[in-house]
Amino acid sequence: MRPAERDALEALAGRPLLEHEAAQIEDWLPDRRDDLIAAMLSVARVRRVSHFASERGILDRYPGGPIAADALLSKVENFAVSGHALSGIVKRAVKFLAQSEGIDLGSDSVGAMVGQLADGGVITAAERDGLMAMATQPAPISTHQVSDALNRAQGLLTLEG
Repeated sequence: MRPAERDALEALAGRPLLEHEAAQIEDWLPDRRDDLIAAMLSVARVRRVSHFASERGILDRYPGGPIAADALLSKVENFAVSGHALSGIVKRAVKFLAQSEGIDLGSDSVGAMVGQLADGGVITAAERDGLMAMATQPAPISTHQVSDALNRAQGLLTLEG
């Protein structure tokens, strides 16, 4: 694989290619199996989306189930009254969780707050990931996107210009 092709695919994937991926893509390039390349680059690729959740919604849809959700919510509620510097904002977030509209788990600020709670040991990384998973959806890369990226890297014209 030429450096321009690798650069194009890494830009498309939004991350460096792993060596085993690069080796497999190298095998697929001569036959332009762009469909297989797209499928490989799409594995576990997600994007955060707006998702409003209340306590009820978290208890209902948390990936670990309602008992794990209750344990997570209890940790957050206990932290909210702890007096820690971050507890004030968490206390406000807990108020939103108590309302039917809930809180947007897909917002950058909520994601950052949940990340800080995990980094500080208030919740586990698995709990953070489970909560954030509620606001993610698959973000596959299409065959067309791979074809376009490779065509541009190879200096070929595309139908779109």
